[in-house]
Amino acid sequence: MPNYYCDLAGDYTDVSGLTAAKISGPGGFQALLDGTGNAAGGASPVAGDIIYLKGTALLTRLVKLTIADTTSWLITHEVRNATGAGDDWTGVICKIIDGTNMLVELDAADDEDDINIADNVENTTIADTETCSVKSCPGIVSPSIDIVVASVFKVIGVKDDWSIATGGAGNSTDYQAVLDGGGDAKYCFSTVGNCDSWRFENITMKNATSYGFYSSLYYNYYWNIVHCSIENNGSHGTSVYRMSYILLEMCIFKNNNNHGYYNGYYNGNAFINCVAYGNGEAGFNPSYASSSLVMINCLAYENSAEGFKPAGTDGSFFFNCASDSNTYGIRVDAGREPNIIRFCRLTNNSIWGIGIGTDQKCDSEDYNVFYNNGAGDPGGSHRNNIDAGPHSVVATSAGYVDAAGDDYNVASGKELRSEGIVLDWS
Repeated sequence: MPNYYCDLAGDYTDVSGLTAAKISGPGGFQALLDGTGNAAGGASPVAGDIIYLKGTALLTRLVKLTIADTTSWLITHEVRNATGAGDDWTGVICKIIDGTNMLVELDAADDEDDINIADNVENTTIADTETCSVKSCPGIVSPSIDIVVASVFKVIGVKDDWSIATGGAGNSTDYQAVLDGGGDAKYCFSTVGNCDSWRFENITMKNATSYGFYSSLYYNYYWNIVHCSIENNGSHGTSVYRMSYILLEMCIFKNNNNHGYYNGYYNGNAFINCVAYGNGEAGFNPSYASSSLVMINCLAYENSAEGFKPAGTDGSFFFNCASDSNTYGIRVDAGREPNIIRFCRLTNNSIWGIGIGTDQKCDSEDYNVFYNNGAGDPGGSHRNNIDAGPHSVVATSAGYVDAAGDDYNVASGKELRSEGIVLDWS
């Protein structure tokens, strides 16, 4: 099975006739997913294949244009603004979508803001000009056909020499591939069709006007999202529906305008060593599940609403998590039973440490540490509608090594009902 290599910072180059499976530019990555510009002769990557990404894709360079007629316009044709003969922008076609729509990768010096649709579009390769009615900046989109695979299909960010470091240093964000919406792309990455068994690793998705990572209406199973950073997006960092049995490890959701992570209508998802902070609503909002949610060694802090909000979930299980300086530490509204919370630290949350929307007798918290939730009262502000665990404690301090410096490990000698959150990988 072949591997593919894409330099996101480069310019689109068609390599469909070459033996080396290499391509470049954001348009190259899109073409690779579509199977229209890769070294496999036009076939989309399949089960077991790996796409290695390096550099930063400025997604403002990837523009969807609606013109009067794309007949005779082909991938690799060069285009530009017709009025002014390319004085504002130039680019290359990397995808023909249908009879009126195409995707263009602009040259490195240009972006979507340079396009005035009133100037229309000239194809200099075949000397044809068409009127242009619409422009948009969609970001990277998965193939429109279903990819249902028997083994994992991988997209991995790597270092400049295409290598992946191993060991502790291997988790450094210094060499992540970046999908940068630039404040114009609607999404950094979105799925179209049922994409199963993908692995996303070492990828930053940021600065989209809406969601950094988006999946809606389609049934996507068995994803593994590893060491990705979803940050500074205009709505939720991640917004996914019907993504089930997915595992998220060592991911950061930070400084997004709404929820850091939002998931609706799913089954059996798990988070391990993930962090959400500085988001405009909840840090983690995995809502409306029809089966269990598991969160292990996760941290939510300084979010404007809840740290963790598993609303409507059939069973939430929290182990060794920390929630600090949110409105609610863990809030289960209209949730279904059971909700089991163990070995967690709930500190400095302005309303509750743990809150359950209704009195559900199968819910259980124990071996947890509470500090300064609500008014600091050791009664209702630490818990709502859930009985106090016999082994839980109200601490005399938050107990972190250096919360101001984002070190949420537990300081030596403090009330220890949690091992703390290891942030060395961040």
